[in-house]
Amino acid sequence: MPGRAGLASVLAVGLLLVLLGLAWALACRDTAVASVQTQATGYRMPVNSATRGELRALPGIGRVNAGYLVTHRDQHGRFDDAQSLTEVRMIGRKTADAVERWVVFD
Repeated sequence: MPGRAGLASVLAVGLLLVLLGLAWALACRDTAVASVQTQATGYRMPVNSATRGELRALPGIGRVNAGYLVTHRDQHGRFDDAQSLTEVRMIGRKTADAVERWVVFD
C-alpha cells in the first residue's frame, strides 16, 4: 500500500498549494481594485496623509514600500515632491516618477 500513501501525500501538497494561492489572491484583491479605481478615476492620492493600505495601490509600491514610506514620513516629516520620495529606502527615481502622476503632495 505504499502507492496509496504516496498519492495521498501528493494530493495533500497539491491542496495546500491551491489554498495558499487562494489566500494570496484574496490578499492582493483589495490592492488591485484600489489601484484600478485610482487610475481609472484620475484620483490623486494625498501622499502625506495616506495610510499604508492606500499607498499600496500606487504603481510600484507594494506592502513593504508602503511601510517604508509611512515610517520615513513619520520620522522625517512631509514629502515635498517626487524627488523627496527617493530618500525612502527602496524607492528610486523610476518608482518616484511612476508614482508622481498619481499623488498630490498636500
